[in-house]
Amino acid sequence: MDKTLDVSNLSPGTQVYKWTIDKKIAQGDFSFIYACNGSSNMSNHKQFALKCESAQSPLQMLKVEAFVLQKISKRNSRHFCDIEDIGKFQNIHYIVMHMVGRALVDYMKASPTGTISVNCALSVGIQIFEALEDLHICGYIHRDLKPSNICFGRRDRGEHGKLYLLSFGISRRYLDSKNQLRKPREHVEFRGTVRYASMNCHQLQELSRKDDLESTLYVLVEMITGQLPWKGLPDGATVARVKQQSRLPPAITQFLRGACPVEDLREVMNLIDSYSYFSNPDYNTIYNILRRAMRRNPQPEHPYDWEQGGTNSLCDL
Repeated sequence: MDKTLDVSNLSPGTQVYKWTIDKKIAQGDFSFIYACNGSSNMSNHKQFALKCESAQSPLQMLKVEAFVLQKISKRNSRHFCDIEDIGKFQNIHYIVMHMVGRALVDYMKASPTGTISVNCALSVGIQIFEALEDLHICGYIHRDLKPSNICFGRRDRGEHGKLYLLSFGISRRYLDSKNQLRKPREHVEFRGTVRYASMNCHQLQELSRKDDLESTLYVLVEMITGQLPWKGLPDGATVARVKQQSRLPPAITQFLRGACPVEDLREVMNLIDSYSYFSNPDYNTIYNILRRAMRRNPQPEHPYDWEQGGTNSLCDL
């Protein structure tokens, strides 16, 4: 009989197939991420991230994530982790990926002002939109875009400014087997995180590429302002109402406040809001608007805020 491992508490030295657990580094509702080491003929990197879930987990989200990452890996996409191994060991499903650096949410929390400088935020926003464009080209939508699902590369790999999109457990294929748009379902459950969810998500409508872009806009505005107007509200219905109001005067001045390039971000918002389930988003126009906003601002795009000065201690070695 196979030995049963506690997926939530793998102690240092535990073997998961050929991978040796070092320490736990993160966890979600059903999955757990560990730093690990192991032999590999495919890579010179010595430390990896092992993401795992119980084979008895009711949702089996890791299978979806593995499938999405395998699909993306065939396209040499720009902002996704390389996979080292996928499998089942005893009672655990696992994916082993190359280690990345800290999450965007860590840098946001570490900022003394609670904000990220405008051109840094706009540059990060462009990378998020690029990652989503690549994901969408592969036929999938993310459905849970938020700062904790966005990480940056490591300094020891010379890519600490490169963005990685993570966590595809609730991603959904929006194309059918013939690469045609799937017919939207009439009734769907809420998927995602209330703070960054799109209006369609609040209204329990089928999500599409447009909704990933809307969530990215909320992340971008939060980076610049430090706090979205609906943070801390008691329920999803109230959040949805404030999001809707934030598109109109006078509430839009509270949404796009502080250092926000108001004209440019309003243009991005209007473009995203104009899309329907069936729309093919114009990613290049979004990039051009954000690049224009950066040119209007005198500060440089690089280095990013956390690569210099007070938050430099957060950079990975």
